[in-house]
Amino acid sequence: MHAAHLVRALQALRKEQGLAPAVIEGNGSQRMRDAGVGIVHDVATWSELGIIHNLLKAQFFHKVVSATVRRILARQPGMVILV
Repeated sequence: MHAAHLVRALQALRKEQGLAPAVIEGNGSQRMRDAGVGIVHDVATWSELGIIHNLLKAQFFHKVVSATVRRILARQPGMVILV
């Protein structure tokens, strides 16, 4: 939710300054998609309660984070914002 608000504010600021919209990609869900973010990994179904469930998914989360880091390094974006 916070990232979607940030994207909307950033795009509004760019528009006010006469700049083209920023191209934004990220891991997120429908709210970020609605804000104009290109979703790399949809996280809508990832939430878990309790440490055991999260520990069972640790390898999956590690793979996603690793893939995200590789994508950032390969694309060399002008900015990375971690939320």
